[in-house]
Amino acid sequence: SDISVIIVVVILLIKLAVEAKGKADHSLWPPEEDFLTAYNPISFFVFAYQGQQVFLEIMSEMKNNKEWPKALTLGQSIMVPAYTVTAILGYYFQGKNVPAFLPDALESGPLNITVNLLIAYHVLCAYLINNIALVRFMKQHFFVLPDEASEMRRTMHHWILCVCVCASAWVICELIPFFEDLVSIIGAVTGAPIMFGFPPLFYYFAMKKQGKEMSTFDKIMCGTCVFVLFPITFSCGIAASMKSMIKHWSSNGPPFSCTH
Repeated sequence: SDISVIIVVVILLIKLAVEAKGKADHSLWPPEEDFLTAYNPISFFVFAYQGQQVFLEIMSEMKNNKEWPKALTLGQSIMVPAYTVTAILGYYFQGKNVPAFLPDALESGPLNITVNLLIAYHVLCAYLINNIALVRFMKQHFFVLPDEASEMRRTMHHWILCVCVCASAWVICELIPFFEDLVSIIGAVTGAPIMFGFPPLFYYFAMKKQGKEMSTFDKIMCGTCVFVLFPITFSCGIAASMKSMIKHWSSNGPPFSCTH
């Protein structure tokens, strides 16, 4: 999965560099547009860096979860530079014309098909990693079978939950078939609390449980995250995403409709 993403990024950056015609149109400031339209890309960044949503699940699945800090350090040392370098180079080569979904920069043909197949493979791997843990959690806490349940019943129970999760994902993708809007609203609805809401609260309650006093710096940072960054990224992100989706629905048809 990681190798497929690396190949995709390399192909896209080379393609963008080759097709860069003259000096790209760069600007230090966002274009003249309303606040919500200008804010929408911020939700992309929130989505990109919300990887901690799966941290606890990965820890619970590790044979030795004490090795988690090493895995986290290795993963973040690769992902953060990769996201940053890709965004910077994409904007450098294409300026304001760089597409929100980089593969859209490719013309129809074998290269486009190859890139999209590699992305599909990566998404499939990410889906499996996330949802194996999700289905297991659902079986343990919400859809619990009695101890005397047969092996056949347990197997059917597992597959029914897997199909329901997959069907739910399909419905969401059909409701929001525009990549940038889907990323934006996921970043707002899930990324905002995961990045700015839950971690400070977890830290606060952990310190309180241990009877320790938070430093003034920690209080300021936690308060800023919970009472400033979280509500702004959550509310503005949802509003910006909804505005963008309504615009796209009006020009491409309502959800579950075919535009071709």
